Amino acid sequence: MGARSVAGILSILAIMAACGTAVVSPAPSPSDTGTALPTTVPGASGEPAFAPASVAFWDDTHGIAVGARKPGDPASEGVVATTDDGGRTWQGRATGGPPLTRVTVAGASDAWATATCAAPLPDGSCPGTIVQSPDRGVTWAPLGTPLDLVSFVDPRHGWGARQGGFSQGGQGGRSVAQLGETLDGGATWRDAGLICGSAFRALVGLRFVDDRTGWAECGGQVGVGTMGPNATYETVDGARTWSVRSSVTFADPVVVVGTPPGGPVDGAFFLPSGHGWVWQGRSGTASTVDGGRTWTPGPPGVPEQVFISSIWFVSDDVGFALDEQMHLLGTSDGGAHWSTIHTWLPAN
Repeated sequence: MGARSVAGILSILAIMAACGTAVVSPAPSPSDTGTALPTTVPGASGEPAFAPASVAFWDDTHGIAVGARKPGDPASEGVVATTDDGGRTWQGRATGGPPLTRVTVAGASDAWATATCAAPLPDGSCPGTIVQSPDRGVTWAPLGTPLDLVSFVDPRHGWGARQGGFSQGGQGGRSVAQLGETLDGGATWRDAGLICGSAFRALVGLRFVDDRTGWAECGGQVGVGTMGPNATYETVDGARTWSVRSSVTFADPVVVVGTPPGGPVDGAFFLPSGHGWVWQGRSGTASTVDGGRTWTPGPPGVPEQVFISSIWFVSDDVGFALDEQMHLLGTSDGGAHWSTIHTWLPAN
């Protein structure tokens, strides 16, 4: 799909204006540069009481995880935890804000996290709040534009998305995901077109590996059993155009392109080599070695047994994953074999 060639494309300007939200978010003032979060959240045996939702690593020793004090509680306090020994031990800090749902990193120390939506916007959508840390999760500053997903290739250049909720063409319009591009670390964003479409519920994964190359993963409502429509798109020109690599829809007739994962897909991660992973909740996980053209089921997820909520690789060999039992898993052979590195204890 050519993102810029979609008829009737809505720009971020129009969308944000309709929602009553500033399009160009001012850079944080010195008084808004974030505050240290020194509070260690107490839990059993001195461990932070922490239900992690997402994990990312700058390298094979330094990583960050975000989540909440209590799993599944939207009123629970957000928590950030960091490690400097490859995930074996973690230091947790309470944020004083809502739960954090996703985290991504770039450079040597920058991180961006999505906070749970506090209240729906006038258009009915409920995008998350983005916060940014320049110091491996010690201090955080809010970024004004509401987004659900972000991916950065360095501390300043990245892409973000508001997924779903935008009706195109009036009544009977379709749900799409609006992309934006930033050149200043997320302080301001410019229109980068649309992705996904009527066959898919939302954009569930966004991963750029350099200034030109990235992948978008679109997911849909459950189709048959534990399956769901999904599509993998790739760009090689900085989100100006997108090409479908694999997809499946469950309309009549069923349409299949390439060898897609079974779905329903909840998230995706890609490396510059084209090696990628999707996690699919109760349907396990799948991986690709050709940029999303063909997907093969495999670990760390196991259908109906091991549910994965986040995957991050620092190289083609070394990677990390979170499961819904609050285990951090690790691999050193490209995902062929995984072992438990750390287990977080539940809140008291």
